[in-house]
Amino acid sequence: MSGDHGLRSSIPATVNARNLNSALHILLVGDGPAITLALASEKFDSTRLSVHHAPDVVAMDDQPSRTLRSKKNSSMYIALELLRDGIVSAVVSAGNTGALVAMSCVVLTRLPGIKRPAICAPVPAVNGHTFMLDLGANVECDAQQLHHFAQLGSAWCRVLDGREPPRAGLLNSGSALNKGTATTRGAAAIIRSEPRATSC
Repeated sequence: MSGDHGLRSSIPATVNARNLNSALHILLVGDGPAITLALASEKFDSTRLSVHHAPDVVAMDDQPSRTLRSKKNSSMYIALELLRDGIVSAVVSAGNTGALVAMSCVVLTRLPGIKRPAICAPVPAVNGHTFMLDLGANVECDAQQLHHFAQLGSAWCRVLDGREPPRAGLLNSGSALNKGTATTRGAAAIIRSEPRATSC
């Protein structure tokens, strides 16, 4: 419901995604009447597209910590609950990233041993993809947290590209082992010590 352009961009994108993928069922979570009105101007087959009403909206300038207490009836929070309960397979949001990350940590929890979440994006490579993370969820990280991101990226690489073992690496100022900050050098040492790591 939020995002830079709200329903003006998310509704046409939803309809387009649904029309391009015959196996996709989309559940739109948000202000039910507003979504229904926006859908009325689109030409599409309504099968495999449904609406789940949520009365509240997380604004783009809302503080993430505050949304955890005051926005449990928001489209974002309810969508994550639907994912947690197995009703949907994924959540896509164009809204407040900080709030989404904070709510995800509470509603979905984290993998054992992983302290912080990370934003990941696939970058096309010769064979499959290179998965880059973290891309904005964390301002500062220590070496152990960078190692955790390498573990998350490796798991993602196994699932999506079927690579076993995946290669883990650090984006650094150079390839020499003495390059970079103490944090990146420490992370590289931890990653190299992993039995499954093939390079760093």
